Amino acid sequence: MVHLEGNEFHFFDCLPDYLIEEAGNRAQKAGDRFERVLAARDQAKQEKRRARGDRRERAGVNLQKKELAAQKMKQGNLMTISNEIHACLLRVRDKFRLPQVCPCCRSEPVEKQKDAMIMTCYECETQWGRRICATCHMDYAFIIPHDLDAAVPP
Repeated sequence: MVHLEGNEFHFFDCLPDYLIEEAGNRAQKAGDRFERVLAARDQAKQEKRRARGDRRERAGVNLQKKELAAQKMKQGNLMTISNEIHACLLRVRDKFRLPQVCPCCRSEPVEKQKDAMIMTCYECETQWGRRICATCHMDYAFIIPHDLDAAVPP
């Protein structure tokens, strides 16, 4: 399904819906935790205003605010990362939806080669997808129409 080459991931199969849903749930939970930290921080600010005359109580509130500020930074980073992972998985899923329609006849029943991003149309036998160049190792798109005369303009 996934091939790791250096720092790059090459996906050869569409991601399962449960994986994308789980990433979305984690991003939502991270956002909820961030919101709770913000609410607790606002509450600590209100407590500090009430404890204006009591130095001990104010010192305790200041320590609480300092801890909440650290939690806010941590939860904010976690929320950002979780959202980026979810968005990345959605982009990968969407990229797989596009090539699963024949570029020649627009037919959807296609055969996908296992562990490769190569499709073959059941209707017109056109083959298309993505390959990695053996020389430069760069990813490139290709298409081989079944009717080779149709591929070359007259």
